[in-house]
Amino acid sequence: MGSWDFLGLFVGCFVAAGALLGRGLGLRELLKWLRRRGWRRRGVDVGEVVLTHYKVKEPNPGYEIAVRSGDDGQSGLEGLSEQSQDSPEPQFTLRFGGEGWRGGALRRGLRARLIFSDLADPKAYARFSGSKFAAVNKTPEAQLTLVLHGGAGVTVNQPVQLAQFVDGQLQQEVAFDLDVAASGYDHANLTLQFFAATALLYGLTLPVPVADALAPDLPPADPPPLIDLDAGGAQQADKVLPERQLLLYLSLSAEGLVITLGEFHHGVADALSSACVRTLTQSSLQALLDRLQSELGADFFEAESWDSANPQPVHLAACLERAASAGSLLYEELSLGDEARQLLARINAQPDGTRLTVSTAGVTLPLELMYPYEFDKRWPTNLRERALDVRDFWGARFAIEVLHADGRGRELKQRHRDAAPRVSLNIDTQIGGEGVARIHQALSSSLQQLGVGVVPAMDCEAMKRVLLAAQTDAVVIYVYCHGAGASPQRGASESLMLDFDCEINPGAIHSRSRYLSAPILILNACNSGTTSPVLSGGFLQAFRRQDALGMIATSFYVPMVFGAKFGAELVQACLDRTRPLAENVRRLRATYAQEGNPAPLFYSVQCQLEPERPI
Repeated sequence: MGSWDFLGLFVGCFVAAGALLGRGLGLRELLKWLRRRGWRRRGVDVGEVVLTHYKVKEPNPGYEIAVRSGDDGQSGLEGLSEQSQDSPEPQFTLRFGGEGWRGGALRRGLRARLIFSDLADPKAYARFSGSKFAAVNKTPEAQLTLVLHGGAGVTVNQPVQLAQFVDGQLQQEVAFDLDVAASGYDHANLTLQFFAATALLYGLTLPVPVADALAPDLPPADPPPLIDLDAGGAQQADKVLPERQLLLYLSLSAEGLVITLGEFHHGVADALSSACVRTLTQSSLQALLDRLQSELGADFFEAESWDSANPQPVHLAACLERAASAGSLLYEELSLGDEARQLLARINAQPDGTRLTVSTAGVTLPLELMYPYEFDKRWPTNLRERALDVRDFWGARFAIEVLHADGRGRELKQRHRDAAPRVSLNIDTQIGGEGVARIHQALSSSLQQLGVGVVPAMDCEAMKRVLLAAQTDAVVIYVYCHGAGASPQRGASESLMLDFDCEINPGAIHSRSRYLSAPILILNACNSGTTSPVLSGGFLQAFRRQDALGMIATSFYVPMVFGAKFGAELVQACLDRTRPLAENVRRLRATYAQEGNPAPLFYSVQCQLEPERPI
């Protein structure tokens, strides 16, 4: 750079700084203005105290600036140096603030703030980077959707927020308000999820101390290390985004059920809306789930009319009325209040095939069963003459995938994709009769013809080794047996009855065992996915601790013979990686919807798996 160029640059910076500061803008605004014009900050000092230091794995692009305020309070620019123009991975920080944060702990009964920033900060609670964030440097404008789950004892106000980037720079810090309960746990596990539209990029769990408001400060902590969210550097191939995507956040707060909806068009947020259903608390939500079970009937599928893989139309019609009655009840309860009603109407107005990603912590609702019209199976015949159509249920219309907040690294997806195609068949051969046996034999034969390895586990001990000790390298684990839903009255979680006198529940799963291939588990057993909001944990959380990618499980009772047929098709859907798994399952439901069969609506996809090649 020549002397005249340098002089011009200096004068330009001086004039700009004077203009901005003259308008009442402080040092922070000046820095933002400079960064939007390609400048990068190395350090901001006051006297000899370094306030910020932006550390990266590679040199920063653009110019390096050190801004120092002297004792006279005047600001100047110094230390300009040109560096490499290569774009590094962006780094971000999380820091706490507000009266509810003091001395290294959240304070009970007060409100704190958790702030997401791209500015380095010595007071940061966490520093992290990841290769999937690099896209914010590659496009003129980009967005990240941040979803914060508060966990026990912490309520998050506005838990879904957008981070806007222009030319790689975060335009405004994102702040979450946290209300800390007046009593309870001595720590909180906050989980922050990062989405690009509805595609989950990363999850980060922060264990945070919680103390009484007047308790002494904790000992000073060391500066936080830089966390690499890739955990092994797994990359995700670029792909074409679906035209319409929805991100739905569900969480229980002290006020009720919080529902937040993000709407995306070709990956860009169109709208963000929120509602609180105050009639749905922890106890009333459990009562609602019990009512849904009653609407469907515990013994409905035990009739001989369902001892077939292809039920007759008259039996399908009776099942459809029960499903519509339950789905109408669920839709009505979730839409109480103007804001909630409008939010659900926005979802219902989306075109068929829209992807609906549900992020939740402890709230499991059978959204596949949502039916947006008024219906009750107890109405007299003349009122029930309205033509019911399975294609009106959300499960037949939308590609629904449920993600529970646990902050696990996304390397599980890569491990799942890299593994050889192998299926573990865990089947209770004592139930279902010859029809079920023929279906599973045909499944095994067809998989082997396709070159897929099949490992049968047909007795109690063999299935326990697979499910409790993770002793398999299969990418799909199929389980067919009897099941029982959670019973809060008895304090019992859901269970699988693998064989006679061979029952397991989530608490029996060995948490230190790890699956090699990050499998998807298909729990083809009644009520295997009905986690209670008043109980902690379930099969999904337990299997995720074993490094499972996720599961497909049932929300209600399912018919044995047709259930076996549909379960076999789910195995094939998990192995078909040309489309998102949720879309594969939606297409299966839509196919049976053409026949008037609602039973596939009773299965829930509780994981996210992208296609291996562009859609």
